[in-house]
Amino acid sequence: MAQARPQKIPVFHSVEELRSEIARHPNDRYCLYVASKTDAGWEESTSRVYLNQVSNRLHYLPVQVPEGSVGDSLLQQLYLLTINTPAIIAVNHSQPHKNNPRLRALFCKSIPPVIDTLVKDEHGEIVPYDFNGPSFVKWFTEDERKSFATRDVILVGVGGAGEAIARCVSHQSPNRLFLVDLTNKSDLVKELRADAHTTYCKTCDELIHNETLHNVLLINGTGHDGADSKGGESSLRALLDTHRRHDRLFVDLRPRLTVGLVEYAKKMGWESHSGFGMNARNDYEIWTKLVPHLREETMPFAAFRDLVREASG
Repeated sequence: MAQARPQKIPVFHSVEELRSEIARHPNDRYCLYVASKTDAGWEESTSRVYLNQVSNRLHYLPVQVPEGSVGDSLLQQLYLLTINTPAIIAVNHSQPHKNNPRLRALFCKSIPPVIDTLVKDEHGEIVPYDFNGPSFVKWFTEDERKSFATRDVILVGVGGAGEAIARCVSHQSPNRLFLVDLTNKSDLVKELRADAHTTYCKTCDELIHNETLHNVLLINGTGHDGADSKGGESSLRALLDTHRRHDRLFVDLRPRLTVGLVEYAKKMGWESHSGFGMNARNDYEIWTKLVPHLREETMPFAAFRDLVREASG
């Protein structure tokens, strides 16, 4: 595979900018990456690097879509552009746009409970996918060779990827599943209880002194250091401080190789991982769906993971 365009692609802000870019290479193929980030957040983005290195014919274009009515209007324009532009073969969503109402309204038939990616099939029809949840499970069970069975799983941050992970983990026979989020998740808890013993907590404070926790898997899906209801990071760090034992495992979903909270957890005695491994698995699943449109061979996962690792340092 040629490693094309090693530098970060500029962030796009409008349909007009995208049309102009696509017109420059009309025979190539495009995947839009929809997110709402600060300039610093876009600078930290890793996928805009490595997904522009896997093929000379694939352009992975980051698109800034703000929250609110302006962003809602832009989302609608982006979906219409995707439908009407054969060269656009996929749209990948980051927070806060995963599973948004405009996205779900595109489909009238059965769709996944959570949607993070759209990919066109061989007929040019858009197909919705949840890659986040299955990719986390695949990374955990196949790459790390671990099991969810008998674990008390605590998921902090249950929006976007967090909800997808919660849904998939509930089918993996955990001992208990705790969903921690400032937004009430009681309805999701009721749904997941059909498959797993599930409890909702507003903050980590409710679990800090829970002495029944056993074989803990703590997942930080907040995208930061786990702000509690008081605006600080004390709850998540206190949980790491309190439950220090050999059977504790911590995963922070942020994809960088080095994450401060992961390093802190290691000092507290936790086996700890960043989201690098899950991220590599997730985007490899997207890549394999795009390959038929490019008429190329699928890059082996090990080679793809090396590209992700290089961009995630």
